[in-house]
Amino acid sequence: MPDGTITELRVELGLMFPKDPPQLRVMNRDISHEYVDRSSGFMKFQILDQWSYPNSRLVSVVMEAITLLTGRKPDSR
Repeated sequence: MPDGTITELRVELGLMFPKDPPQLRVMNRDISHEYVDRSSGFMKFQILDQWSYPNSRLVSVVMEAITLLTGRKPDSR
């Protein structure tokens, strides 16, 4: 996180994935962030809300989540 807080981002794939969107959860509940529900840790943001099988890509959603949480784009080597 930008403030130095370390957390884990868990990607959960339901039985209906990829027709249903993945769920992304921040495992450190002490994080206060506009895209993280403080009580559950689940993330909610635009490209996740607009998940559309077969056009949406898991890697794009995860990279966007990292960008939103850290404030910088992940290294995509």
